[in-house]
Amino acid sequence: AYIAKTSRNVDQNIVNSFKELNLSVGVVVDKNVRTTDFSKYKLVLISDNILRQTAKYYDISKYKTIVVNRNYGEEFGLTDKDGVSQLASNFPLEIIYGNSLIQVYNSAVDKKGISVPYYYLDKENILEGFEGVAQTYKGGDEILGDVIAVAKPGAKLINGKTTKGEICFFGIAKSDYWTPSVKELFKKECAKFVAVECSNNSECDDKNQNTEDICTNPGRVDSKCEHYPITCFENSDCGLNEFVGDKFCNNKDVVRNFITYTCLSPGTRNSNCVSETNEKLNETCSLGCA
Repeated sequence: AYIAKTSRNVDQNIVNSFKELNLSVGVVVDKNVRTTDFSKYKLVLISDNILRQTAKYYDISKYKTIVVNRNYGEEFGLTDKDGVSQLASNFPLEIIYGNSLIQVYNSAVDKKGISVPYYYLDKENILEGFEGVAQTYKGGDEILGDVIAVAKPGAKLINGKTTKGEICFFGIAKSDYWTPSVKELFKKECAKFVAVECSNNSECDDKNQNTEDICTNPGRVDSKCEHYPITCFENSDCGLNEFVGDKFCNNKDVVRNFITYTCLSPGTRNSNCVSETNEKLNETCSLGCA
């Protein structure tokens, strides 16, 4: 879901980035946010617009969310009342990514001659559970904060809420001036981080010992956790081995049917109970059986 002020305020560069990851995009205009069911979307992007209804009614703690917006840091719980910071320069901006410097824009100014900034979460607003992916760079060693930051479920927001889905703050908002490197960063470090549901089976643990938890398409945006019921873990889960029915004669001896239960592929989604019934000697007769 792409939240925009109006349908005319959609950043096609961001939409195309999602489409390159095989994600379709539905636009939700700001005035409809209050009545939109966001649980049906794989993730939600909050665009770089004035979004008053979104700031008032959208709770980023509930959904997988990408924030490309500097206007509502306090409302979303990402910052204190000082809000999201920004940095501009007379030269094309750079960020620190790992051990490298990456130029983020192909120009220092836009077509009107206005500086093209990026946004960042000030280092004084470091949130519990958030990890900085890329930091500000303005020359020298001073780092002002995180230009890209991510959090897994369980992170604490400044407003006291705990996130239930992945969050990515991506401060390089002016996509018309993105360098190819930044476009890849958006897809790799932000879109994929938020969209990928699981990378291995352990991330799908539903705490139910009676299901086998499987991550299908691990590490991809179409990854999905699936929980398959487990029929049995051991033979006794299938039934009690016992005599069934009445006694009868087999030649000169007394026999009775005995049923045995077996759990095949125990502890997996392919587990299955089978039974086998065989005649079992009940009494040996010296003279005969009738």
